[in-house]
Amino acid sequence: MPRLFLFFILFYSSPLYAQPLNDEPCNAISLSVGNSCSFSQYSNAGATTSVNPVPSHPGCGLYIGGDVWFKVVVPSTGTLTFETQAGTLKDVDMALYFGTCSSLILIDCDDNEGPGQMPFITRLNLSPGSTVWIRIWDYGNNDWGTFSICVHTPPPVSACLPNQSAGNSCATATAICTLSGYCGNTSSSYTRDTWTELSNAFKNCLPPSSTTGASPTIENNSFLKFQASASTATFDVWVTQTKNYGGIQMLFFSSHDCSGSVSCYGGYNNIIPYR
Repeated sequence: MPRLFLFFILFYSSPLYAQPLNDEPCNAISLSVGNSCSFSQYSNAGATTSVNPVPSHPGCGLYIGGDVWFKVVVPSTGTLTFETQAGTLKDVDMALYFGTCSSLILIDCDDNEGPGQMPFITRLNLSPGSTVWIRIWDYGNNDWGTFSICVHTPPPVSACLPNQSAGNSCATATAICTLSGYCGNTSSSYTRDTWTELSNAFKNCLPPSSTTGASPTIENNSFLKFQASASTATFDVWVTQTKNYGGIQMLFFSSHDCSGSVSCYGGYNNIIPYR
């Protein structure tokens, strides 16, 4: 008896997306500059590799195409902050450029100086009236989805108020009633103070460096303490000068006795000076 063979052919389809309008720099979406951050959501769905003569690699992150473009006109202050917020995309990168849409010069690039693995850039001394071009792509170009972006003038640097220096150890942390106007330093006069749970929280709670990919480490740390008056808080931090233009690290945590368990509330791995 002849054998009967059955063949099943299965067809799979993936979502098809049209190229976004801002797929190329000359079609960049114009963003307005606010006095504070007001996020607007966008998508990289359908984005391709830019074909206009732009620098082939933006200088940070893992760029493999799939970029979208925005632009903004620099206000009279010459200072801008570029913030991003995760949507369905959790790890995007951002680069800034001067010039025209067909002839761009890289200004800056950031991988994850913002919350989580999202970019954040503040720039000083930009030319008022000039256009800054903003390039955003998914790290590794392996996902399509949404993200949010805002551009605003950063809050003014608070004048330093008379204050005690930060404590050299957790046990001697300086109590602060108000952080507004607090100024300090991370000089070599501070020594390393940590314990296993704090070191683990520091490593696991803060993102890797956007420039080296290295996990954060505790070195010459200092300590402040305060009693929270609400369940959430926002901190504006300015770094005015660092050695070799490196950044500083900051961790917000709670601990009952400076030797046991640690609860992490976030922080930053590499706060670099405004530039």
